[in-house]
Amino acid sequence: MLCLFALVGATTMSFANVNPDPCPCEGGYVEIQLYYFGPDNVTIQAYSDSDLNPADLITTFPNVSSGDLIVVSGAGLPEAKLGVHTYLTYTVGEEACTTSIYSRCPTNVYPNALEELKILGKTFGHFTVYAHTDEANNSECTLDNADQDWHVGGNIVGPEKKTLGTRNNEDVIIISNDIPRGIITRTGNLGWGTQTPSTDFDLQGNALINETLTVNGQTRINEVTPSTDASNGALTVAGGTGIAGSANIGEDLDVNGEAIIGNDFTVEAAGVTRLQNTMQSTSPLNGALSVSGGVGVGMNLNVGNDGYIFGLVGIGTNTVPVGYQLAVNGAVICEEVLVQLSGDWPDYVFERTYELQTLKEVEQFIAQYAHLPNVPSAKELENSGLSLSKITTIQQEKIEEIYLYLIELKNEVSDLKNENIQLKAKIDKLK
Repeated sequence: MLCLFALVGATTMSFANVNPDPCPCEGGYVEIQLYYFGPDNVTIQAYSDSDLNPADLITTFPNVSSGDLIVVSGAGLPEAKLGVHTYLTYTVGEEACTTSIYSRCPTNVYPNALEELKILGKTFGHFTVYAHTDEANNSECTLDNADQDWHVGGNIVGPEKKTLGTRNNEDVIIISNDIPRGIITRTGNLGWGTQTPSTDFDLQGNALINETLTVNGQTRINEVTPSTDASNGALTVAGGTGIAGSANIGEDLDVNGEAIIGNDFTVEAAGVTRLQNTMQSTSPLNGALSVSGGVGVGMNLNVGNDGYIFGLVGIGTNTVPVGYQLAVNGAVICEEVLVQLSGDWPDYVFERTYELQTLKEVEQFIAQYAHLPNVPSAKELENSGLSLSKITTIQQEKIEEIYLYLIELKNEVSDLKNENIQLKAKIDKLK
């Protein structure tokens, strides 16, 4: 597939150029500097003719990656300057792309041609013209000399070309009324109210947030003046405050509304923490105390109504093994335990396809391993513990196997009885 990009003049009704040209051009361009923004590790070739004949090859740039600056010079051409057009081509796989750039001094060949044929700062395909040098003035003009191409009424963009900012190693400074207000540094830091941001976002001034502010990391609020009431200090909150992690408060904390603590809340001073709410809790989200993180109780815990715990619970221990919700270091007494099985109940033992080991095989297994087949050993239980669900299933499997053995034994005994009756009858005939 052939990709062609060319500079095409557009007819407008403007004939006058009000501002003086910051980059006058005389005699043609002897050199053009371009930034390349496209696939990495490509070979770019510059030609002086659209036929792309080897004889018209100006220069070759191997191993070019996006963001690289290339310099096309006309020093080796017959007039030591570039022609009317310069053709840049590169190939990625089977796709060959060629870009045509007007590389002579702009001429007034049609209305507004002088403006449209200026190439400085303009993008052609994957190439943006950064600088050019003319023959007569021998003066290099860069993007700093180009007229701005941002419109106060807004820009029309497409699905691909919609970026705003620098593509080379420079900062973006945001100004209003000719006063710098903010900056996006070349390293990616955003500053507002400062031109030297020290972190990803550095705000020197006030911020008003009417909706939710989510901070996934740590928030530090530094204020040397102690708070004297609810309207001043390092942190002033007129509505609710939700803390998903730890909150360390060195002085008094006065909360006139709800306080939702998503993690640890420690009261180090001697005394009692009272939570008063006349509304009965109907879910984990309301009531006098709603905790979405861990709760550590050093003494007795008396719950007068329902208790909802959505995290891990450790009783007599502060370690809950991975994969478990409750850990108890000690004895548990209860009237009834319901174990919800997650696997198959061993009715499969009674299927015709079930391979029941012979008693001889079971005897040999016991002699070798000192426990029943498919039953965990004492060492395994010592290391991994006893799963009620699993051991109940295993025991039921063994019970059903025993019944099969008993049925098999009954059948054998019945056969022996029949044989005994037949033998007894034969003996009686011989008497």
